[in-house]
Order: sequence, then C-alpha cells, then structure tokens
Amino acid sequence: MASSAIDIRTSMAAVDGLLVVSLPGELSDVVLNRIVADVTQRVTEDSIRGVILNLSTVTLLDLAEFQVLRHLVQTNEVLGVPTVLMGIRPGIAAYLCQMPITIDDLIFRVDMASALEACDG
Repeated sequence: MASSAIDIRTSMAAVDGLLVVSLPGELSDVVLNRIVADVTQRVTEDSIRGVILNLSTVTLLDLAEFQVLRHLVQTNEVLGVPTVLMGIRPGIAAYLCQMPITIDDLIFRVDMASALEACDG
C-alpha cells in the first residue's frame, strides 16, 4: 500500500536568529505551500531576524512558483523579517528579468556569504 506522506526534502536550520531554507531542486504546489507554512510558523514562533531562501538547487521556476515565493517574502517583510533569495541560477534570473513582474524590491544574492551580509546589514 502506497504511503500518503509527502517527501519534501527541504532542510531548514536556524543559526544566530537566521533561518536558512534550502529548497529542493524540483518544486510543486504542495512543496511550496508546505515551505511557506513551515517558514511562516518558524518566523512567528521563534526569534528569527532574517530568512535566507537557498534556491541554488532549483532547476526550474515558473511564474506561479515565483509568485508564491514573492508572497512569502512580502509576508515576512510585514512581520519585520527580511528575506534574501540566494543562489538563483543564471537561466532563472534571465527568465525573471524577461517576465512582466517587478523584482526591484527583492533582495537577491549569489552566495551564502553575501546573503548573510544582506541579513545583517
């Protein structure tokens, strides 16, 4: 009998008040909704002062998936917690720049060191 449990493969660790969330390579609505719920819960229940969403293993990101991540960033912002999108692959970055969306209000960083600086700055 098949299990109804969903294997999300998302790691989440809080260190010195920063929540680092490593997203899985393949995203789905179920996975994204679970990530949003888990991150929002951690931000509201723990003393989180910044969130880093590690997208370095994400190979494809469509507009709907990006909008879910944007909504998470905006929710965290309302809660007073900055969120950094880290490690976006060049193809995804080019795709986002071509879409009819605004990304100027988001914080993007290429690696963990610069993402940590963005959260501290």
